[in-house]
Amino acid sequence: MKKWICGLMVLCMLMSTACAESLLGSYTLLEKFINQAEKNGIAANMRFRVEGDGDWAKLLAPMSDVTWLIRTTVEPGDGTRSQYSLSASVNDETCAETVVTRMGDTMYLSSTALMNTVYSMPFRGDLLTSLTSAERGTNPTFYSGLLRMLAVGESNRQEKWEPALKSVSQALELWLDSYSQTPQIEQTGSESLLVVGYAVPAADLKAEMKELLALAFSEEDLMKMLYTMMEGEQGSIYLSEGYLWYYQRLLDQLPLEGNIIIQRKTTTMGAERGLYLQLPLMPNSWGFTSLTMEKNLDVQTWTLQGEGRVITLVIDQYSDQNGSITVRGSFRYQQTEGMNIAASYLLRSVATESVDEDGLHHEKTTYGLEINCDKAPVADDDPAYHTYLTFDQIQLRASTDFYSTNNQNDYTKLDIRLTGTLPGGTLSSFVARLQTRAQSSIDAVDTSAAVDISRMTDEERGEIWNDLISNTLLTVQTVKAQQGSSDTTGGGENE
Repeated sequence: MKKWICGLMVLCMLMSTACAESLLGSYTLLEKFINQAEKNGIAANMRFRVEGDGDWAKLLAPMSDVTWLIRTTVEPGDGTRSQYSLSASVNDETCAETVVTRMGDTMYLSSTALMNTVYSMPFRGDLLTSLTSAERGTNPTFYSGLLRMLAVGESNRQEKWEPALKSVSQALELWLDSYSQTPQIEQTGSESLLVVGYAVPAADLKAEMKELLALAFSEEDLMKMLYTMMEGEQGSIYLSEGYLWYYQRLLDQLPLEGNIIIQRKTTTMGAERGLYLQLPLMPNSWGFTSLTMEKNLDVQTWTLQGEGRVITLVIDQYSDQNGSITVRGSFRYQQTEGMNIAASYLLRSVATESVDEDGLHHEKTTYGLEINCDKAPVADDDPAYHTYLTFDQIQLRASTDFYSTNNQNDYTKLDIRLTGTLPGGTLSSFVARLQTRAQSSIDAVDTSAAVDISRMTDEERGEIWNDLISNTLLTVQTVKAQQGSSDTTGGGENE
């Protein structure tokens, strides 16, 4: 349990930390790609084909067999001027284009689907920027750090991080003991387990985590470890004592209230056999009231409880052997009204690294996902059996291939491929190529007559987004029909 709470504490503190080993020095190609994309921008194209009569296939059909071009541009400077464009083309004929431009604290939207009217809206920034009131664009990004933190392996955590966090973990254990309830003995087969429960007010947990953060900042060995995870200016900024106050404010923003319920099961020798943690959630638009995490030996269960519905994800098996990962489990969605879902899943991924004949380094990962309808937990004669949805097997196959030279400044490319069979249709192909690009100036936008969306009602804003989507798809369909008719008569240029 202390690992989860310590992990939550460190996550708040390390918005931009890093720890990963790779073929390219301290970078993986994924990190290199993200860093370059954030600083410079990307150029991408993608195309897919769907077939079938299911609702999802019909929804995507108008966008099928169309080339979608994406371009992001970041101007040199403080990062407050950038541009994002999405265009659709059929056989090299551009059908529609939408452009979003950031200029300082304002975003501008224009599109051929909106008769080229320019709309403006305030740029909100990210949570950390909002809380610190720092000048936008002056702090180094933290996304690559989050990826590195997630990449910390089990052996690395046990050998390096647990010793560095020892004083923090001990302080947490001592504090948690003050909330312990009367221990109980549970007999499981030939083994006797000690069961200890805790009820911790959310406000108390947040207060203690603030104290633990302050303690962590005073631990020299831990701070040295954190600095090794940083790159560029991240360490001097995000590990400065001046930022401690802001991390503590982040803890105040955690959507928790009421009591956090904890139950731990250990052997008489102290070996952990089970853990139960329930987090009460603040009122939210999704209607969920609690998040529960339960671990019994190697089985993990995550449950979201809400008014009239429950979502449960079970991980029965997880293995990681030399880059080959297998995850097996089940999923349930239950509600008091409407259809329920019960399914089993099997996810496999294989990661490889190589160097091709041109000297390009490749980091490729292939994925396979199978989802099957699984009503086994519900008896056939149970009235609830007929409330569960019946569906055919879902199969998805995907691959990602990051590649670049060993030079950190050279562009990085990413190829993505995806195929799948789903109820009601088939994704026969999805192919995308993304490439980082150099910084350049954004295209000029006439903002003199911009219409402020923030002053509109929700209904008025909804009409704009609806027009943007529907008019884009209508234009694409019209061009496809025209070219199809031209091809049929033999007069098309793109035969």
